[in-house]
Parts: sequence; C-alpha cells; structure tokens
Amino acid sequence: MTTLAPSPSAGEEDVWSSTDALLTRVASGDQLALAELYDLTSGRVYGLLLRAVKDPALAETMLRDVYVDVWTRATGFDVSAGAALTWLGGIVRRRLLRGAAAQADGDAAVA
Repeated sequence: MTTLAPSPSAGEEDVWSSTDALLTRVASGDQLALAELYDLTSGRVYGLLLRAVKDPALAETMLRDVYVDVWTRATGFDVSAGAALTWLGGIVRRRLLRGAAAQADGDAAVA
C-alpha cells in the first residue's frame, strides 16, 4: 500500500491537519489551496512515483496527473473517513496501477 507518511507524531500533527484543511478548501474550488497542497506534498509524491517507475519524465507526468485527479476528485474527500494524506496516497496508488496496466497493454501489443 502506498503511504505518504506514517501516523503523525506530536510534532507532525500540524502537517496532517493542514493537509486536511487544504483538501477541504480544494473541494470547494480554491485554487490557492491546491497550490499550497502541491507545495506541501509534491516532493514526497514525486519520490514515491520515481521509486516505483524509475523514469524521471514518467514520474513527472504521473505527478501532474495525480494533482489533476486531486483537483477533480476533491469533492469526494471526507475528513471523517480518513486523513488527506491517506486519501492522496490512494490517488497515487491508483495512478501507479493505471500506469502499470497501460505498460502491460503496450508490452502485449508489441509481443
């Protein structure tokens, strides 16, 4: 399972609660909140993607796609169901699975 961060410790509570608040604002159409969320989380998301796909250009494309998904799916975020970082991790995981499926389809077409 893809995780962006372990459970928060006392000093990390602010990051977790701020991402929850930012994602709630993104869900209401706040573009500045999306930019802030991106600034706060994109480094870690890119690292996860790069580790998985081992191709910087592909990881950058997938990073862009992840945040497009965040923008378009943010209304589905429910803070009572889980933390924003966990929700974001699910989007990253689905993006990686779609990428793997597309690669498998491409490999099958070549064979």
